[in-house]
Amino acid sequence: MWLKLDESIKSININSATEIAGLETLLHAVFRGEHALACSYLLGKHILGLRLSQQSIATLTSSITKSSEFNAIWEDSKFKILITKEGDQVKVNSQNRWSVPLKFIATKGMPRSLLLAENLTDAKLYKHAAEHYRILNRQHYKIHTELRGGGGADTPKILDHEILSQNHFIYCITDSDKSYPTAPTNSTSKQCTEKSARSKWVTFHHSMDEREAENIVPKTILEDVFEQPEHKETLIKFRKLKDCKFSPDEWCYLDLKLGTPMEKSIISHDFWKDAVSKALTRGDIDATCYETRSCTSEDKESCKCHIAIGMGEKFLEHTISYLESQSSHASAQRVKTAENRKFWLDTGESIFNWSAATERIRF
Repeated sequence: MWLKLDESIKSININSATEIAGLETLLHAVFRGEHALACSYLLGKHILGLRLSQQSIATLTSSITKSSEFNAIWEDSKFKILITKEGDQVKVNSQNRWSVPLKFIATKGMPRSLLLAENLTDAKLYKHAAEHYRILNRQHYKIHTELRGGGGADTPKILDHEILSQNHFIYCITDSDKSYPTAPTNSTSKQCTEKSARSKWVTFHHSMDEREAENIVPKTILEDVFEQPEHKETLIKFRKLKDCKFSPDEWCYLDLKLGTPMEKSIISHDFWKDAVSKALTRGDIDATCYETRSCTSEDKESCKCHIAIGMGEKFLEHTISYLESQSSHASAQRVKTAENRKFWLDTGESIFNWSAATERIRF
């Protein structure tokens, strides 16, 4: 997270063990490469006059040397925290900006950034998106965040626990499960949105516009994953999906794991109209079902009418395994050529902004 020292810190009491401890704790966290710190040149020079550890002096010296660059980045950052001298509790200034006082840091320690997703696989995936954004946009800062899975429907409970513990700056991201753009989000996402909005802590919740994590993975990456010999059957399904020529927006709302039955299109006919028409031409939808906009089978469970087939529930795990076996720079170049890269990189940009940090300082 991008932090900035407020000018109020200029009046720090050299005899206040609490204020000095808070400042040292903050500077040591930046020294370890957990956050990025901006400060004005004059404020930094003033603080250097205090009796500080060698690690804190090295951190301040780095921020002073790059004060113009760091201050400009802090101003432009989507998420930012102002470190203040006054007060003892965190203050929410806006949805994307907070104030954290030195007294709080002295008492609780310096929180790290946290990426909370519905499961650990999703969290790992989103971190790859952030890394690809960093590389393709030539950002010279690194990503530092802890990853946590919320356990699906239990994610709001985990979010509650993290908010109450105040041990991490929390970026929470959940699937929407929407089958078309204007559909309502699921209960898990709604609860997380409400909890984040009420939170008096450094918390941000992002409910995906797309259906779920699988829908934003660049198609070029999926092609590379499924070309591995052990995924031959999945590759056949993936190529069938590509041959259907879904638009980028339609791809965002397909059930890529289990398949998208025709019944999903009934309440959103305008959005799925073209896809349904193509499925009818392919023979994936029964003509009578199409005319009546309902399943004519006596056993609804046996209805085979579908807009798209699924690729199986494990393909996201296979994607993570593949990305972890490749260099981030190589996979980023593949992302760059994907027709649906925007959805992936937009998510990556938001997470990168939350977890940006400078490199660990070495003497």
